[in-house]
Amino acid sequence: MDWKMPSCVKPVKRRGDVILTKEDKAPTLQDVRQDLESLLDLSITRWFLEADVIEALKQHDQQRILNSVQNRFNETQHIEVKTRMLEISADVLGTSATGWVRELVNQAGGLEPSNLG
Repeated sequence: MDWKMPSCVKPVKRRGDVILTKEDKAPTLQDVRQDLESLLDLSITRWFLEADVIEALKQHDQQRILNSVQNRFNETQHIEVKTRMLEISADVLGTSATGWVRELVNQAGGLEPSNLG
């Protein structure tokens, strides 16, 4: 008796080698450093907010960074993205983001920053 492949199993067809083009590769810091939105996207993909990304972000207009960080923070429920936006506020914007961070603290339960520590 000859063995037959079960009908639920479909053979895999090999189509050849996979060729990656430049468009298929993840962008590097060099690729995105001039475009704020792409640079923020890249910052989210990193495990840590490192000095090279911080320095690249500091080359952009602080008000534009703050606006974009606020928009991204407000538009997501993803805690890691929210956290990264707060890290950027602290490491890149510093005191220029103080008002926004105070608003967030107040919204989080009516807390005053002076009562936090």
